[in-house]
Amino acid sequence: MNHPDKHFVDYLCNGLQYGFDTMVKYDNIKTMECRNNLSARSQKDTVADLINKELLNGFVYGPFEKLPFDDYRVSPLGVAEGKYSFKKRLILDLSAPHNDTNVSINDLIDKDLCSMTYVKIDDAIRLITNYGKGTKLSEHNYKVKHILHLLDDFLTVDPPEFDAERTMALMTMIFNRLNVPLAANKTMGPLTCIEYLGIVLDTDKLEARLPANKVERICKFIISIIQKSTCTKRELLQLLGHLNFASRVIVPGRSFVSYLIKLSTKVKELHFYVNLRKEARVDLEFWLRFLHNWNGINMFYDCNYTSNFDMQLYTDASSTIGYGGYYQGKWFCSTWPKELPSLNDKSLSMAFLELYPIVVAALFVG
Repeated sequence: MNHPDKHFVDYLCNGLQYGFDTMVKYDNIKTMECRNNLSARSQKDTVADLINKELLNGFVYGPFEKLPFDDYRVSPLGVAEGKYSFKKRLILDLSAPHNDTNVSINDLIDKDLCSMTYVKIDDAIRLITNYGKGTKLSEHNYKVKHILHLLDDFLTVDPPEFDAERTMALMTMIFNRLNVPLAANKTMGPLTCIEYLGIVLDTDKLEARLPANKVERICKFIISIIQKSTCTKRELLQLLGHLNFASRVIVPGRSFVSYLIKLSTKVKELHFYVNLRKEARVDLEFWLRFLHNWNGINMFYDCNYTSNFDMQLYTDASSTIGYGGYYQGKWFCSTWPKELPSLNDKSLSMAFLELYPIVVAALFVG
């Protein structure tokens, strides 16, 4: 009742009760019935069971003896199976028809009106960092200051001194009022350690962790790909999905997927093959070596960065002679130590040479 945008509240409540406008703009669209995908045609009993469940829950209407529309589009059904849960679900391919002059349903939706952004694990980490140790987390808001959600997965974040049980009670109440079912086995909190979007968030230790079983799964996938000279675009995109997931915790890892992403654009169709050249293998070997030796933990970083101007710290490095720096009125410099490999050695990157004087400065500061 106290929401400042009454129009939005009316739109949301009306949509939840009667359904939302699909925003499909159709003028003179031809009637078309697309053939179901192979996954649906080969699993007719599964499709029938899944459709019956939708009917029993009141999510869809039908079947109709007489068509309710003069012009209509039937998009193909498909069956998707969870890679690890093996749970089967029905999908409706609104991008069909493919490689056809007829437009798809997705083509008819205004992208400006219906665009969306997804919450990231970084958003949760930022809130936890702001509140500090002991921040309370609940997965599943009504007058709740901080709530994040990805589709139907909700996370509330409360300060350590706040009564997080109140947040949980309000959350449950508002969902019950809207007749939105909550899965008891997936409702947790308030806790200081919780798994959200597949990442363990620990507010006592102020760290994010990648579960060990997920690290093992990613390593096996990399090994299966790196042994090949070629792989399909579908396989490469699946691998990129795993690496992008890991990069939620391994922040520097985001720099080691750019070449693989570029490689995936070399072919058009998912079943087409791409060549795994040396550059791709180097990146994959880096990932494999890192994951085998990593403890799966990433500490939360302070959101407030101190600039080199504030610290009065400046450093530089030469690729041939040495390095130097300045810290709060004091200068330091030196030639490269003899213990380093030859500067012509390719293992000595410029990034390493630039980092060296920063480490020296840290030793000076203590």
